[in-house]
Amino acid sequence: MVTLGSRLKALRQEKGLTQKEVAKLIGTTDVSIGRYEMDARVPKADILNSLAKLYDVEIDYLLTGKEETEQPLNDRDKKDIEKDLKKIMDDFRDGESGPVYFDGIELDEDDMDKLEIAMRTALEIAKVKNKEKYTPKKYKK
Repeated sequence: MVTLGSRLKALRQEKGLTQKEVAKLIGTTDVSIGRYEMDARVPKADILNSLAKLYDVEIDYLLTGKEETEQPLNDRDKKDIEKDLKKIMDDFRDGESGPVYFDGIELDEDDMDKLEIAMRTALEIAKVKNKEKYTPKKYKK
């Protein structure tokens, strides 16, 4: 069975990088990279995002191994997502409604960046699902 760890290792080797080089590029340790590749640990969302960018693949590919044959989101969809995300994050960051808390702890800027990554992913998934659900059959390929 092909796992997340084996995909990470194969992608790293395709790029001709060492675990230490990957760790330095994404801001973690080579021990962590080794654990991810041995499936001893699962990377957090921000690390997965960094690995996907480094290897030039989608996060979905890292997690499932499925490659997207056609791009589900066009440029207009991406602009809409960025516009919505900017509005949401600006509302969070402006502090007019007070500070943002999670589990009783105020979120710092690093946490807000992680929240932004999660929100972007959620908006992308919602956009794709809505396109699948509401696109008439005659326009589907």
